[in-house]
Amino acid sequence: MPMVKRYVVTHESEKLGLRVLTFAAQGRWTYDTREEAEAALALFRPSLREKVLGPAADTLEVREVDCYPGHHDPSRTVF
Repeated sequence: MPMVKRYVVTHESEKLGLRVLTFAAQGRWTYDTREEAEAALALFRPSLREKVLGPAADTLEVREVDCYPGHHDPSRTVF
């Protein structure tokens, strides 16, 4: 079964020193296009970003990821 390309919001984890998913590893937090993921990121208010992520809020970016067909869960959580 071939994977599908989707887009997710990621950030650099201070604790791990790696880039990771910002939201849960579930299909509802993946997007068909980079533009849709960027729009979702824009809705994540800067004040909330800092409250939740601390300094890592400055490292948010959209990444492409392979997802499982049907439910679109990402195949990985670390980038």
